[in-house]
Amino acid sequence: MTEDPSRSKLEEPASSGSRRSWSPAWTLALLILLTALLQASRLPMRWNQISFAYAAYFGEYLWWIEQQGPWAALTSYVGIHPPGYSLLFATMAGLGASPFAWHALSGLFSVAALPTLMAVARSGIPAQRLDGPVLAGLGLLVASSPHRIAYGLEINNYPLLVLMSCLQMLTFARMMDSPRSLRSRGLLAMSTAGLLWTHALGLALPAAQFVTLLVLPEGRQNLRSLLQSLLIAALLCLPLLPGLLEILSGDSINPALGPKAAWTSMTELLPGRYGSLTAAWAVLSLAGLGATASLKLPPGERLVPLSWLLHCCLATGLIATMISMGIASATQLPYWLAPLPSLLLLAGCAAALSPEPRWQPSQGLLFRAVTPRRAMIGVMVLCAAVNSSSMLSDFSHARTVRSQAASNYPLIAAATRAWGPQSSLALIQFPQYLDDDKDAIDPIYPLLPLFERLWFDDPQVDGMVPFDPFFGQPVRYGDGRWLYTFTSVSLPHLAALHDHLKSQGRQLIIAAYGCSFSERETNALNRWAQQQGAKAQLSEDSGLWLWNGQQAVPAGATEGP
Repeated sequence: MTEDPSRSKLEEPASSGSRRSWSPAWTLALLILLTALLQASRLPMRWNQISFAYAAYFGEYLWWIEQQGPWAALTSYVGIHPPGYSLLFATMAGLGASPFAWHALSGLFSVAALPTLMAVARSGIPAQRLDGPVLAGLGLLVASSPHRIAYGLEINNYPLLVLMSCLQMLTFARMMDSPRSLRSRGLLAMSTAGLLWTHALGLALPAAQFVTLLVLPEGRQNLRSLLQSLLIAALLCLPLLPGLLEILSGDSINPALGPKAAWTSMTELLPGRYGSLTAAWAVLSLAGLGATASLKLPPGERLVPLSWLLHCCLATGLIATMISMGIASATQLPYWLAPLPSLLLLAGCAAALSPEPRWQPSQGLLFRAVTPRRAMIGVMVLCAAVNSSSMLSDFSHARTVRSQAASNYPLIAAATRAWGPQSSLALIQFPQYLDDDKDAIDPIYPLLPLFERLWFDDPQVDGMVPFDPFFGQPVRYGDGRWLYTFTSVSLPHLAALHDHLKSQGRQLIIAAYGCSFSERETNALNRWAQQQGAKAQLSEDSGLWLWNGQQAVPAGATEGP
């Protein structure tokens, strides 16, 4: 495969009639803008109690660094995740970044994946077949991919996984153009190592590329260059080996449900979880057509597209195996982001590689106007429109719900107003959604500061530590305010917090809200509050107690300690 200068000119081929100019810069800019807007629309669904729960996952990582020294930063896993993203989040936590910065970093990775994936298409699909409308249609599919957008603001490594997968595919495609270039081999080695430092599922991508070159006769001449790059990447990943072996030798964190659970996850839970189910199956159908067309490409053009096809197969098999063995849960849908870039590229191949029929005057203008290529581009645009409309509808609903937070939860609003410098706010709510529900809405969190910097400090309270995912998750703001977010009613922890602040004469605000508490928990919380001399203020959906040292005061009666 050799680089064709025509790749930089996104124009319709001569066979389509008049050669209309196509502006790649404006097209890319508009697609990036659309991606950014759709990604930003998910913030109301991502800023909630799970934000702190996900941030708390990295407490163990920081603890290992504290106990074992800086080297542990390169060897410690968070669950089954390599330390690539953990290094980034640990840096943000150390600098006192705001919750908005946590989400924005992931959003930046998510948006950056779009131009990278389009560059992969330009490098991997034969230049004479990839025109401007096809590339724009592919960009719309990527920009509006509901599964990618749903996880694009997550405080986790999945947005980075998508971006690193795209970068690795780009460097591989360009190395196929110049396999003897030291620069191209070095970039492939670095991108592969970065991918493996991000997520173990990244292993399926270089494996697919290796098998593709090994099986296809024309690929074997480039096999040595690929092996050199992979060897360098393996050396860069040596610090990950001990942790990986420990995970493989340990017990599964989920029950082994067998292949049936994997099949259910892939065919029932995944397609319609986010966005339109019809659009999901349409994209899968396009990918199937693109895979078929890729198999028919001549030897000089098929290497890169077939590596995408094999990547989809290997990644799907790896995820299914992990679910079957209990390494992953059937409901953990972000794993399916690993093969998503290759799947979308194959969908683009369906339009790019579709044959142009020969038009005859007797067949009429409609036959000439509705060619297979244009029909597939139309399907891509329609899928993008349907999914974009669905996401914007979710945003409108979330905005309505959140704008009513102060009126629907007046006691919580009073609590946040009374939460002044040097005081503490304890929110108690069992999440009414799973941590994998990326479209859940918590109406309370718009009342909390999103853009203020915070630190995961030790509050010096018995039973509470920074990054505790269950009891408190204590964080400190710059003006001395503390926030504790509880996922269940824990009277021992509340008592310890109350006694600690009472000894310092500082204000404690406790707000319990939501409908997930049992009657036993509610009664226990009421009795405990009354024993402390507080007068509970209750509404149908929330309860509020306010302490200022030893004296209980009505909600909203004070603006500080």
